[in-house]
Amino acid sequence: MRLSPSLINDVPLVPVVYVRILIRLTSQLGMNTARLLSESGIHDALMSDPEGHVSINQLLSLFRIAEQNSPVPCLGARYGMQLDLSAHGLLAYSMIAQQRADDLTRRLIQFLRIRVPLMEIELVPLGEGAVIRLHQRWPLDEMENFLVDTYLGSMCRISATLSKNALIQLQSTDGDRIRDLSEIFGSVVEGGHSSDQLVVRQCQMQGATSTDGLGSSDAEWNADHVVALIRHYIHCHPGRYCTLEYAAEKLGLTPRTLTRYLAAGGESFSQLRNQARLKFAMHYLRDTDFSIADIAEKLGYSDQASFTKAFRGWTGHSPGRVRKEQRQPEQRLSLTARLA
Repeated sequence: MRLSPSLINDVPLVPVVYVRILIRLTSQLGMNTARLLSESGIHDALMSDPEGHVSINQLLSLFRIAEQNSPVPCLGARYGMQLDLSAHGLLAYSMIAQQRADDLTRRLIQFLRIRVPLMEIELVPLGEGAVIRLHQRWPLDEMENFLVDTYLGSMCRISATLSKNALIQLQSTDGDRIRDLSEIFGSVVEGGHSSDQLVVRQCQMQGATSTDGLGSSDAEWNADHVVALIRHYIHCHPGRYCTLEYAAEKLGLTPRTLTRYLAAGGESFSQLRNQARLKFAMHYLRDTDFSIADIAEKLGYSDQASFTKAFRGWTGHSPGRVRKEQRQPEQRLSLTARLA
């Protein structure tokens, strides 16, 4: 159950250390820190309290005022790069060499979800690494970019201990912002993706890196790795570029070689694509007001009739019927049983 922001935004939940770090950064940039605190409703006495906490509203107010007065672009990203393990109170993880990288990443995310509850963090396994994806917990309005940049900056700082091959993918297509973030993060930053996320590899891959975080030498791959990469590619490109040929090109493989890898992993490209498209279709039908023709286009079908035919093959029902039943709770259980 998702709590209403109005119920918790004024409760002191966030450790004051996050305020201290931003104030230190803004002071270095020559900003009036006393004014920032005063206008945010944060008392000076709180700054010296090791057990102090601020509310989400106070923290967002501080972020907003600091960004408005910042003499440099992408203040959120610069701030995020200050948030290392110790800043998050994770000194217990200083012996990183003794931790499995995947276990450590999972624990970090579980910890941050509670300690800094401003965005939801999703961990999606990807071959030998993972995708760390951001979602809004509630409307952030004009502060969305600041928070996305902050979280990605912190995760870049932390991920440097886990991998030297990290890739930032943004929904934004703002060229200036992408260039600034690439310089600040010291990592490749790409725009125009379906989510704001960090793609991390445990092992440094050899060979070219594609625009989807794919790319490695053929000898280093195994079937499970390729299946995971293709699942990720399809998730990012469920539409007209979701073809065997495009995916193979991104990995630097021939379609025949890619098909062989998928078969060794017990999958086929069409199976993976149908699974993903069904998932997207159910989401669009249940949670949006997109027309069925619009959904067909988003999922790469040439027309509504082709999508309807495919959807009937997956579920035994038309998209219109599924939309109607999914929006009637008393009928949802029976539909789920039929689709299982």
